[in-house]
Amino acid sequence: MGNAVPKQELIRSVYYSQDLGNPERIQKFLIEDIFDIFIENIATALVDGERVYLRGFGTFNPIRENLSRGNVYCPVTEKIVETYILKHGSVFRPSKALIRKVNIGIKDVFERYFNYSDNP
Repeated sequence: MGNAVPKQELIRSVYYSQDLGNPERIQKFLIEDIFDIFIENIATALVDGERVYLRGFGTFNPIRENLSRGNVYCPVTEKIVETYILKHGSVFRPSKALIRKVNIGIKDVFERYFNYSDNP
């Protein structure tokens, strides 16, 4: 796997993609606040069991599974108790558009570094 892009690098990228001569450009701290609210809303939706669909990017699907762990003896009640592990998480499924962009980017990098092209 490649290197991870840190949050601050994403914020910096959004900030510098603006016209820096525009006096009404969004300040970095506001971009960071928007980013934090965006991520928090996705996390809240996943915790609530909702699917998050971002057109052109992908879908976050929540996972909730009850995995049986077996029987355990409880010395306090002197009974055998069935225990469970509740598994939480999410799965990200990229959109076809995102997959296409990534594949084109990989092809461009390959062609640039190795002077290779599919076209004869």
